[in-house]
Amino acid sequence: MQPTPFLTGLAMLLIAGSAGAISWRLGYATPLEAGLAGVTLFLLLGLLEQAGARRQDRRKIASAILALEERLRGLETDSDMLKARLLEGEQETQKCILAAVSPMGADLDAMGALIQQVSEVIADVDQRVDVLENAPRSMAASAYPASAPALAAPVNARDTVDAGSDPAAQQRSDTLTERLLGSVRASVKADRIEIALQPVVTLPQRRVKGYEVFARLELEQGRALEAREATPAAQAAGVIADFDRHVLIRAARVARRLLVRNPDILVFVNAHLSSLLDEGFCDAWKAIAADHPDLAGHFLVEFRQADLSEMTPVDHEMLGAVSDLGFRFSVDQVTSVGPGLLELARYGVRYAKVPAGLLLGRPGYTQSDIHPEDLADLLARHGMELIADEVSTEAEIVDILDCNPRLGQGYLFAAPRAVRSDPDPAGESVAEEPARPAPRKTPTPPVSQQPRTVAQPRSEGPRPATPGAGEGPRRGRSRVA
Repeated sequence: MQPTPFLTGLAMLLIAGSAGAISWRLGYATPLEAGLAGVTLFLLLGLLEQAGARRQDRRKIASAILALEERLRGLETDSDMLKARLLEGEQETQKCILAAVSPMGADLDAMGALIQQVSEVIADVDQRVDVLENAPRSMAASAYPASAPALAAPVNARDTVDAGSDPAAQQRSDTLTERLLGSVRASVKADRIEIALQPVVTLPQRRVKGYEVFARLELEQGRALEAREATPAAQAAGVIADFDRHVLIRAARVARRLLVRNPDILVFVNAHLSSLLDEGFCDAWKAIAADHPDLAGHFLVEFRQADLSEMTPVDHEMLGAVSDLGFRFSVDQVTSVGPGLLELARYGVRYAKVPAGLLLGRPGYTQSDIHPEDLADLLARHGMELIADEVSTEAEIVDILDCNPRLGQGYLFAAPRAVRSDPDPAGESVAEEPARPAPRKTPTPPVSQQPRTVAQPRSEGPRPATPGAGEGPRRGRSRVA
């Protein structure tokens, strides 16, 4: 136990006083000298005490510094050990990750190689299919004058005859063409029309959102015109309005049955713009609007972009009148994207079917300042929705999804399937088939080369419908010059 400063000072005072008293008592000094000697001794003892205290403090500080250094060295040792353990753990983790990922990397490399091989095979198959598609057409063109008129362009049959050809051959061609057009008129008048549905699916979920209606015209002797041929043939025969009226009525029947199954379904039916000027067609449309107002918003009539771009003021008024009934429109066979397409929203156009080739920037389509990836948002700002049309391969859909379309259509999802559109007993409904890839179809030969077939009983559900040569029904809605 160390003495307190008070006791230390008291002891030094007693020692100094005692020394001065002893020196005076023994006669070594006078009282004054003895007092000075005691004071001097007291000061000397105080200096010694201060020096000892400072030395003791230095020892304590040195000891504390040594202790801190020891602790720092211990912390450094612990830190080094922790770093070593962390490094070891990181190395072990990397080893585990590499061990787990290495097999996956090898599998991905193998899958990439397989995908490349499959792509090469598909490209080769597509090339061969194109060759096979073109071969029957050239053969049919050479053998055609002796059998039947060409159906792809019935109104231009005279153009297929050279200026210096035999007049008798030209007369035979004209006779065959008139005979075919007469058969078309008779079939339209007898309402021998069969419709098929191709689904419009959501992207990327591929759930059925709606259907597009294609019309197939059944001729005499078991022959038939597919959708790509029926519309231009009816136009050439001068019965396009009656043809569109029959298709409109049948499509409305199917749409009513589909709405029972799915209240959000959409039905697209194709029509020629000139049919709007026909009284019978307009009366049928008014009757549908009056008897079935629930179809408004779900039943859309589809026109070609080429026809809509040539609208007259009368056409504008007719579209406005139909739009006042609550019905909306769709535009398909879009070949160019520009202000003209966006202005169609003013006339009730709510959907734009843009081919996959245009979205992917392929040759043959009019280039625009609008980037395909901005098209969906631009159409949405004008009240229209983008539908990616004519999608045929998985490779196309991967690139098309970058354009953000909400809907898609094409043979990749499903082929058109024929359905019954005649009035049926209560309770019958159109079966909704899930969208699935359609098998590649072989080219359909012209009517003149098709074998005569006997009509088979139809089932109540959808059944496969043969698409047109090469590109299916889509090309059948082109205007005939």
